[in-house]
Amino acid sequence: MLGYKDITSEEETAVHYFLDESALIDINNGIKEITNQIRRSYRLKLPDAIVAATAIFLGIPLISADNHFKQVKELTFILYQP
Repeated sequence: MLGYKDITSEEETAVHYFLDESALIDINNGIKEITNQIRRSYRLKLPDAIVAATAIFLGIPLISADNHFKQVKELTFILYQP
């Protein structure tokens, strides 16, 4: 989010606030295992597979504007449409 070239100072402040309030989840063996399964089954890029695997491991829905996550059957996916 912070790498977006046209980010405004207000948006940058909001992103920093969001990140400060977010929980960080380390990639553990369970997430690694699910990541490998997702990569084999759905051919997602590694970062996307890690994101999906983390949501699956934690049992939480994934909200994203990236529609390609809907192919992951094990994932509860919510398409974000601004």
